[in-house]
Amino acid sequence: MNQRKWILLGVFSFCWVIHGLACSSFAAYSNLTMVGSNFDYHPGFQYRVAIFRHPLEYDYFAVQFSATPPYAYTTLGMNDQGLFANLQDVPQMVERDIKNGKLRLSIQEYLEWQLRYMKSAQESLDYLNAIRLSNIPPYYHHTMVADRHGTSFVVAPGETDNEIYRYSDTYTIQTNFYLTKHVSDSPEAVSCGRFREIHRRLIDSIDDLDVFKGFYILEGAFQGIHTQISTVFLLDDLEIYFAIQTDTQRIFRVSLKTGLLDTFSGFSEYRSLILDDEGVWLTDLQKWE
Repeated sequence: MNQRKWILLGVFSFCWVIHGLACSSFAAYSNLTMVGSNFDYHPGFQYRVAIFRHPLEYDYFAVQFSATPPYAYTTLGMNDQGLFANLQDVPQMVERDIKNGKLRLSIQEYLEWQLRYMKSAQESLDYLNAIRLSNIPPYYHHTMVADRHGTSFVVAPGETDNEIYRYSDTYTIQTNFYLTKHVSDSPEAVSCGRFREIHRRLIDSIDDLDVFKGFYILEGAFQGIHTQISTVFLLDDLEIYFAIQTDTQRIFRVSLKTGLLDTFSGFSEYRSLILDDEGVWLTDLQKWE
C-alpha cells in the first residue's frame, strides 16, 4: 500500500436558506483528506457538473445549477491544485464598515476567484488580509476552503470584517449558522441537528476513511427531494465521486486530470464521457443504467 498521506475531503453542501433549504460540509484529515458535498436546492432547477480549463488559470471541476439553461452558476468545486471551495447560506447580517481600507469583493465572486487562481488554503487566508468580503443581497453566504496540505477553514463576511473560523486541525464542519458565534460550544451542544449528525458519523469513520464512508457521512444530512447531488472529493488524487438525488447505490467518478467521467459503482454496464466546460446535466446522467 502506498504509504504517503492521502487527503480525502468530504464536503456536504445544502444551500440557499432563503428558500427554506440548508447546506452542510466537512473536511477531514486522516488516512485520507476528505471533502464531501450534498448540494440541496429546488427540484425544478437544472444541475450539471463541468470542468473548466484556461491556459492562464488553474483547471477546476464545478457543480453548477441553473434556472434558465444554458446559463449556470457555480456553487462548489475543486481545482487542479487540490483546493476546494464552496458557498452555503447563512442568515442575513448587516455589514458595517464594509470598506475599512480594504478592497471590497463579493463572496460569490471570491468562490470562483479561489478556484481559478489559488493553490492553497493558506494563500486564501493571506489574500483575506487585503480584502473585505461582502454579500450581494438577498443572498448571504459563507465559504469553506480546504486544501490537500491539511488546512481548512470557514469564512463569512462579518459585521465589521471577515469572520474566519477553524474548529480543529483534524476536521472542519460547516452548515448554515455563523460558526464564530459558537466557538466555545462542543459539537454535541450545537443546536443544528445536521451538524451533530455529520460530526457523529465523521468521528465514527475518521480513522479509516474511504469513498463509501464519505457517502455514509453525507447520508446523515440528506434533505429528501431537495438533495440534488452528493460529492466526495479526493484532493490528493484530484478525483471526484458523486451520487444523484440521494441514490448512493450508483456512484459516478470524475478525474480532473484527464476529464474522464465514468461509472464507478452500482451500474449494470460501464459508460464514460469526457467532461468539458459545456458540462453534462444530471438528468442525462440519470439515464445511465
